[in-house]
Amino acid sequence: MNRKLIVCIISFNSITAQATHINLEEHLHPAIVSTKQIILPEHPHAFNPSIVHINDMYLLSFRTIPDPKTPFTSFLGVVWLDQHFEIVSSPQLLPLRNPTSSIPSRAEDGRLIIINNKLYFIYSDNEDATISKGGFRVFIAHLAIDDKKIISVKSVQKITNFDEADSNKREKNWVPFVYNDHLLLAYSIAPHRILHYLPETNHCTTISTSITPHQWQWGELRGGTPALLDNGEYLAFFHSCIRMQTVHSTKEAMHYFMGAYTFLPYPPFEITRMSIAPIVGAGFYNGPTYKPYW
Repeated sequence: MNRKLIVCIISFNSITAQATHINLEEHLHPAIVSTKQIILPEHPHAFNPSIVHINDMYLLSFRTIPDPKTPFTSFLGVVWLDQHFEIVSSPQLLPLRNPTSSIPSRAEDGRLIIINNKLYFIYSDNEDATISKGGFRVFIAHLAIDDKKIISVKSVQKITNFDEADSNKREKNWVPFVYNDHLLLAYSIAPHRILHYLPETNHCTTISTSITPHQWQWGELRGGTPALLDNGEYLAFFHSCIRMQTVHSTKEAMHYFMGAYTFLPYPPFEITRMSIAPIVGAGFYNGPTYKPYW
């Protein structure tokens, strides 16, 4: 994505969050060039994707919930796509949990990233017998790819040691990015708090914290995609959600939104630009209706 396109994203402000019964697709954003739906027959309601380019292919991760009656039992998987985003392999669920554990997998919000030609997967999970907000921690897995493009899990670290760690807070949506061949993680967007992961440990150190002035009125700013360098800045997409009623919902319901932001390529990694209204494309809020997993 070029710099001119990012400027378009940030100048878009045709929708106000205070409006009711609005058509969210009335003002389509020029940043959305096209859309393509990827359906996994084995996991028809797969969601929470992440994608990374490897050689001449894409590796797509996804979240799947086998039984809607147990929505906290959740697995993360991967599937290979060609350069046209067509599926070229069978989906593979990742064995991220210790096989001796009697606690079902609750993995969610996976994000793929490559550092020094090594593939990492950042996600959240809850290994506690009793489900609680504080039981959800961020995990970092090192993945390996064999000659047949089968993914294996080399190691998994649960991040429990970092500044202001709170055993009562649900940890998720940390934004990974690569800086000088090190894995950094944006713990939050507002403020923009950056952590440095110490490899093969459960520890992160705080690099910097900077204030994020913003005009976003569509819910709490939450991490989304990994941040990538683009034209001398890091570029990432965030998400948020609020309960509201629109022409796309028969009653007040949770609506999810996305926006873009850029930040400096060096400490303190201050945010330089940010969307002030959602980026919306055709079909974002219209389409087949099905009951969400919750």
